[in-house]
Amino acid sequence: MRTLLLAVTGMSPQVITETLWAIHERRGHEPWPAEIQLITTRPGGEKALEGLVRQGHLASLCAELGMPVPLFGAEQIHIVPGDNGMPVDDARSREDHEALADFIMRKVAELARQEGIRIHASLAGGRKTMTYYFGYAMSLFGRAHDTLSHVLVSEGYEGLSDFYYPGRTQPPIFSRDGRALKPSDAEVVLADIPFVRMSETLSPAMRELAASMTFRQLVVLLNLASQPQTVKAEIDIGTQQLHIGNRSEQKLVTITIKSKPVFALFVVLLRAHQEHDHSIQRKQINAASGKEIADRGLAGQIVDELLVICGVPAVDGLVKLEDKIEKLKYEYAELKEPSMLRTLDTIRDGVKSGWLDPKLTNLRQQLEAQLPLPLAGLFCPVGMKVDQDGKLTEAKGDEAAYRFRLAPEQFVLLEAK
Repeated sequence: MRTLLLAVTGMSPQVITETLWAIHERRGHEPWPAEIQLITTRPGGEKALEGLVRQGHLASLCAELGMPVPLFGAEQIHIVPGDNGMPVDDARSREDHEALADFIMRKVAELARQEGIRIHASLAGGRKTMTYYFGYAMSLFGRAHDTLSHVLVSEGYEGLSDFYYPGRTQPPIFSRDGRALKPSDAEVVLADIPFVRMSETLSPAMRELAASMTFRQLVVLLNLASQPQTVKAEIDIGTQQLHIGNRSEQKLVTITIKSKPVFALFVVLLRAHQEHDHSIQRKQINAASGKEIADRGLAGQIVDELLVICGVPAVDGLVKLEDKIEKLKYEYAELKEPSMLRTLDTIRDGVKSGWLDPKLTNLRQQLEAQLPLPLAGLFCPVGMKVDQDGKLTEAKGDEAAYRFRLAPEQFVLLEAK
């Protein structure tokens, strides 16, 4: 696995050679990078090329250490864009900082999707906001084998434009007050930075989706799960979409439940939740025989939702479950979605757990693929019972009814037109 040294830099490309020196000092503990990539501003990129490549400090460092020169050039320098999409000289406005945050997040997400590389992220350079966004992006997308570090340089040498590393062959440099200093007297230490890896809360599909979101949107979305009382959700029956937001932003993210039977079941359970209906259970059991009974009432509700979702016109007097299924098969399923025929044939005599369980699993998988896992859990129906105080509490067993962790008023059903 190749190691990539990824850093944010400003006008001090010296942090790259300092970090490489410190990595070498810890040989056996930290792999030598095969490539260097920088996230910086336009003047920062020019400064890096001048100092590291044209003046040869990167090559001379590697020669002194007897190490291969990591791949580095103009193609490895990523210039952050401003609010207008053009490369920036410096991020000064709020809009520029928003664009900077989005760029850093997406670049880290892009690199973290590559299985063949290990990221060594350095926080040693750049503005404070750049390092904050960079560190947070590593928390969001960093994997178990990725690392985060900072480089510490002894007092008097830090920030000097002529100091690149404490090499023995380096000529003397001068301090800010004019004193001659020997580079070899400097001490450069690599400090590991532990960080919380939150990438496990994002499914692979969610990581892909996050790369197209803004930094602000993703942070708000991740925070929603810890503030469930602020969640607002609109369910658009006509489009099979779920719009999720909070009190201030109505639509932070829109997800689609692709399977019509699964979406119909989702809507039926939501209606029951809003009506405080505690009757939909995993199994209906015959008290005398102890065997499972097919739930025809639930089947009828699902078919009614499917008629609307599929755009099949209502017919007065059509009340029998079997007749509704035949109409749905004739008007829609046989022509446009043959796979739905299996559902209609399976629930003709009512819903049993053998059909219900896989559909709920499918719903959970679709939600988890498009939402952070803690947030997806708020939209997955779970078994609940009413306790002695009249409150809903999660419960297991076939007699527990399907309800949601969010309050009924946090859902808005948008009926199909």
